[in-house]
Amino acid sequence: MPDMELKISLESLEQLAQGRIYGGLHLQLGDAKFPSDDWTDFVAVVLSFWCDGLAKTFAEPDQPVDVRFMEGPFVVRLGPITNAKILVSLIDSGSSSTVLDSEEFSLEPLMRNALTVTRAVIDECRARAFSSTDIEQLATSREQLTRAYGAAALN
Repeated sequence: MPDMELKISLESLEQLAQGRIYGGLHLQLGDAKFPSDDWTDFVAVVLSFWCDGLAKTFAEPDQPVDVRFMEGPFVVRLGPITNAKILVSLIDSGSSSTVLDSEEFSLEPLMRNALTVTRAVIDECRARAFSSTDIEQLATSREQLTRAYGAAALN
């Protein structure tokens, strides 16, 4: 089973005038990178979407959840979850809504990665004295994911 990780370029993070945290991020799936190796986006917002999407899949494991990137027509569909695996589909939701790839991944490493990456972004933003509602929302989303994952592990 292939590995999948959300990759963030911490050194690229910057806070824009309106408070949004912008920087490099992408999904690494083996050698493939989605949307691309040099993708930039609103990191705190996308990570909040990611945490919220994963938490929703625990609440309703049979229902897929779409997680959007803010820039561009790219979507990651999470779910359903079966036997400690999650189906992940990469979608270009432009005019043709093309599914570019769809594979199952082990849930445990994906969860560890989500929690580790979000903690690293929150810590980096705080170390740089970045302050915004997006960072606070990310911290809240991470806490909700931690609770949802813990509750799912108990079932």
